Amino acid sequence: MVAAILQAAAELLDSGEPERYTTNLIAERAGASIGSLYQYFPSKDAITVALLAEASQRLMAGLEQASRLDDWRAALRAMIAAAVAHQLDRPGLARMLDAHESRLAAADARLRDGARIHAVLMAVLRRIPGLDRPEAVGADLIAITRALCDAAGERGEPDTGALRQSVERAIFGYLAWPARQNAS
Repeated sequence: MVAAILQAAAELLDSGEPERYTTNLIAERAGASIGSLYQYFPSKDAITVALLAEASQRLMAGLEQASRLDDWRAALRAMIAAAVAHQLDRPGLARMLDAHESRLAAADARLRDGARIHAVLMAVLRRIPGLDRPEAVGADLIAITRALCDAAGERGEPDTGALRQSVERAIFGYLAWPARQNAS
């Protein structure tokens, strides 16, 4: 029943009609009574928090799998693909969850997730020969990726490949910058 409720809630959020995101419609779409819904979730916000946790778990699984690739470049490309998929596979849902995340004061979870993402990224960055200030670079790469993915989601970007290319250009350009400066 929990899975059906979460699926129904995700579908309603993804529909682009935020006014339809009500416990009554969630229960109806899930094939549950409103009483059953409240048995598992005390409020619509509790459902949203559960959806945020699910999305975070999917993203982390993709990032962790990508980070295990032997070549650091391939690992970064796969991590970028996971981040882009997280944003664009269900763009309406991602946009709505982003909006609800800040409203729900899910700052603790976001900080925890940010630290986990940073740790996974650091495992890849430590493989780059001669990389200065890897901790700062990792934070910058996360900020760049998040900014580009969020902007794409806000403008309704439908092209996963184009966004992936944009993020790759930004990330690999950032990583190559000192080498270009030193070569001049």
